[in-house]
Amino acid sequence: MALTDKVDDWWVYADVVLAAGFGLAAARYDFYLYSPTATPGYAAKVRLSIWGAGFGGHAHSVPLPESPADWIELTCLRKFSVWDLDQGPGTLAMGGIGVGAGFGGVLIDAFSNAGKPLFRNQLITGFGGSAGASIVAGAGRWSFKRTTVPLKSAEA
Repeated sequence: MALTDKVDDWWVYADVVLAAGFGLAAARYDFYLYSPTATPGYAAKVRLSIWGAGFGGHAHSVPLPESPADWIELTCLRKFSVWDLDQGPGTLAMGGIGVGAGFGGVLIDAFSNAGKPLFRNQLITGFGGSAGASIVAGAGRWSFKRTTVPLKSAEA
């Protein structure tokens, strides 16, 4: 199996977020995608970069060491591959606050690069090391970054 295989058993792990805004906002959110059937032995790192509206200065967050509970099973609307997601449109709404340690949440949608919905309203929350506070909502584009060895809990 490979990144080109269309499956509907994707799991997602939210990694690093960078956001800035006061009125106009920009955010970059990194995720790992893992499928037990399409990507056994590795995960795909993808990024959602958006422009939109928001406030709160700037924020960045790095998650705590991940555990199996940090992986969220996507509720897929159709089978898709990583290449279907690459360069497809997406939306994001996020909020977070922290000084040293923080808590945040992100709601994501994805469409294929052909415009078909892949998943909607996926909520991911968690604790991490962070600085700042931010609320951002916007639209942008998904991009495939690289494959990586799986995070240790992806197969747990």
